[in-house]
Amino acid sequence: MGNNSQREALPERFRCHPSIILEDIGAFFIVIMIVIIGNVGDELGEIQRGGWQSPDAMFTLWLILGGFIFVFGLFIGIFVRRWSKTFISIVDNTIVWEKNTLNKKKNTIGIKNISNVNIEQNILEMILGTCKVKLDTNSLSTADSTDFKIVLKKSRADLFRKRVMELMNEAEGEESSAETESGQSSVLDIFEEKNYDVTASVLDIFFHGLCSIHIFTVVLAISSVVGIYFTIKNVGGRAGDLLSMLSAIIAIAFVFFSAVYNIAKGFFRYYGFQAKRFQNKIYLRYGLFKKVNYAIPVSKINAVCLNQTLIARICRRYSVELVNVGMGDENQEESSFLLWFNSLEQIREYLNILLPEFEMWEANQKITCEKQPLSSIFVKLFSTVWYILLLAGLIWFFNEFEKNFVLPVCIYGGALLVIMWLNILLSMLNDGVSFGSKYMITIYGRFGKTYKWIAYDKVQYVQLKQNIWMKKLGIIKGNVFVLASLKNRVQNLPFFSTKNVELLKERMLNSPER
Repeated sequence: MGNNSQREALPERFRCHPSIILEDIGAFFIVIMIVIIGNVGDELGEIQRGGWQSPDAMFTLWLILGGFIFVFGLFIGIFVRRWSKTFISIVDNTIVWEKNTLNKKKNTIGIKNISNVNIEQNILEMILGTCKVKLDTNSLSTADSTDFKIVLKKSRADLFRKRVMELMNEAEGEESSAETESGQSSVLDIFEEKNYDVTASVLDIFFHGLCSIHIFTVVLAISSVVGIYFTIKNVGGRAGDLLSMLSAIIAIAFVFFSAVYNIAKGFFRYYGFQAKRFQNKIYLRYGLFKKVNYAIPVSKINAVCLNQTLIARICRRYSVELVNVGMGDENQEESSFLLWFNSLEQIREYLNILLPEFEMWEANQKITCEKQPLSSIFVKLFSTVWYILLLAGLIWFFNEFEKNFVLPVCIYGGALLVIMWLNILLSMLNDGVSFGSKYMITIYGRFGKTYKWIAYDKVQYVQLKQNIWMKKLGIIKGNVFVLASLKNRVQNLPFFSTKNVELLKERMLNSPER
C-alpha cells in the first residue's frame, strides 16, 4: 500500500528544480567575472593615464560593461528556457530524459542497466532544500547518454530514488517490500535508519585528514605563497603596474587556494561517515559541506584498493576504495570511497562486516606481493637513453653557439634526469604483482602506495606487451581491463616473469563465480 502511494505522489513527467539554473550558471559566471576584471582593469589604467574626463575611455568602459551584462543576461535566458523545456519521466521500465529546445535531445536508460542510484547535497542545495539524484549505469554502451544528474526537492528525490530502486529490485527478481528478520524497514528505507554497522568519530576523520595530505600539495601551497609575496614585492606603486600584475596574482592565488582545498577536504569530506551492509548492497552516508547517500551493489564491485600516502605509510595506515561499475565518471569519483585511514587489523575487521566476499588476506598476515624482476631495471633505464642523447645534444649546441645557456641546461637537465632515475628506483622498490587463487594483486607507488585486489571473474580481458629486449630478459608487462569508468577501466600490470603468463591464463579460465 505504501508503495502505491509513493507511485501516486510522484508525477509521471516532471522537471528538475529551478535551482539547477543557479548551479549551471555558477561556473559560467566565474569565467565572465575573470574576463570582466581583465578588460575593465586595462581600461581603468587607460582612464587614469588619460584623466577621468576622457569621454572616449569612459564610453569604451561602459560599452564593455554593457556588453557583458547583455551576454550574461542572454545566457541566463538560455539556461531558463532549457530548464523549462527539459522533462524526466519513467516509462515502461525506462527513465527518459528529454530536452525539447531547438536542439532536441532524448536520452533513455533501461532500469535493468542502472547500477547505482545515489543522492548528493552541496551547500546551496542544503539551503534550498534540494538534492541531486545521480544515476550510474553499467557501462557507456547501455544508454544514449549515461550518468546524468537530476536536481529535485528532497522529498521528491526520495520518492524518485525509492521508485527506481523498487523497479531495479523487480527487474532482478527481488521483493522490494521484503522485511528483515528483525522487522526493520525494507531496503528502500535503509538510508533513514540510524543503526549503521561502521561509523567514524570526529577523531577518526581528523586523523584521516592528516594521513590524506600529499607532500606535493603542501610544497605547491608554500610555493604559491612565496610566488605571491615576490610578485607583490616587485610591483611598483603605479596603478598601471598594479593592474598589469593583477592577472598573475589571481593565477597564483588560484593555485594556492586549490592546494589548500586539497589539503583541507580530507578533514571534512567524510565527516559523519556511516556504512551499513544490507542484503546485496553497501550503504554509505557522509559529508559536511557536501552530503552524500550512496548505495553500492556488491555484484558491481570489480576491485578493492588499499591506499597509502607518504604520511600514511609512516603511520602504517590504509584507506579503502572500490572500483565498481557506474561510479567514477567524475573527477571526485575516480573510485568509490569505503573506509577511512586505519590500521590493517581494523581495516580487515571492517571489511569482514561490509564486504565478507572479498577474503583478501588471512588474519595477522602482512600484504605481500612479488616485486618486479631485477632485470626489468635495464628496460627502464634504457627508456631514458633518448633523454640523455637529447640533453647531450643541447649542451653541445649551446656550448658552440651560446655558452651562457650551458650551465642552466646542465643544472635543470641534470636535475630532471636524476628525478627520472629516482622514479625508476622507487618503482623497483614498490611496484609488483602476484597471482593468487582468487585475485591478482598489484602494488604501485612512489612515495605513497596503492594495493589492488582484482577478481579474476571480473576481468574483461588482459593485454600483455613485450618488446625484443623484454623477450630476451624473460619479462613482460601489460594492462588489465575491467568494467568500470573510463578512468578506472584500465589497471596496470607491472613487469613480471614470463613464467607466470600461463598461471595467469589458468587462473582466469578457472576462476569461480562468486
